[in-house]
Amino acid sequence: MLKGKKKGAQIALNAFIVLLFVLGLYPLFMAVWCAFKTPNQYSLYKWFPTFPLRGENVQLAFAKIENYMFRTFVVAISATALTLFITTMAAFAIAKLEFKGSKMLFALILALNMVPGVLTLVPTVILYHKLRLNNTLFALILPPAFSTGTTFLLACYFKGLPNAVFEAAEIDGANDFIKYIGIGVPLAVPIIATVAIMQVSGTWSDFGWPMLIMTKAKYTIAAGLKVEFYDRAMSMPVSFAAYLLASSPLIIMFFFTSKVYAEGIVSSGLKL
Repeated sequence: MLKGKKKGAQIALNAFIVLLFVLGLYPLFMAVWCAFKTPNQYSLYKWFPTFPLRGENVQLAFAKIENYMFRTFVVAISATALTLFITTMAAFAIAKLEFKGSKMLFALILALNMVPGVLTLVPTVILYHKLRLNNTLFALILPPAFSTGTTFLLACYFKGLPNAVFEAAEIDGANDFIKYIGIGVPLAVPIIATVAIMQVSGTWSDFGWPMLIMTKAKYTIAAGLKVEFYDRAMSMPVSFAAYLLASSPLIIMFFFTSKVYAEGIVSSGLKL
């Protein structure tokens, strides 16, 4: 009797998990098939796929968003490269170099991570306007490069690396930069790759900051979608096609880098 109750409970739990899985995936599948419908098909049969598929929607959508996507590619690659360059050096210095105030600096970075981002949003906007960087790509590239969260994560990882390796290199005559570029960075490749993936994803999905600091003509893709397909009366299937195109680079990136991303998350957890 008890075994029967346990079996029934397990079946109910499995059914509930499957239901949640279907509810989670259904909007994604709906976005895919709605991107290839005619306006009439969408009005009548939006909840399930129909045939024939209308590929013209993708061409129309791409013509609307190609400039936004190209600009986002430039910003994502530039911001990621600059972020990794600055934060890895800062994190390595804090974690492995002995200098006066290093512990206080690490504590300050940790404290700054506790400050809500919205609290510094208005001062940051004012600062970029005063520096005349608003409406330039620098306004989108520079903010991630000084991320205390990324620096803290990398510093924790570097702290977990064995000091004996760096001491041996120092005995062999390696200076601080050689220890950083020749030992620290290669050993931290998993977490650096994870940070790079997170940075590209964050830049690609950033919606609020471009709208605050840029004019509409220079928006990145997340904000550009709002301009082209929300503020203006556009065909819903074309809108779905645009959202599908805008999401495809992240989907492709995750498909090829999911293993690296997971390894970086796991290894950083072990280091912490």
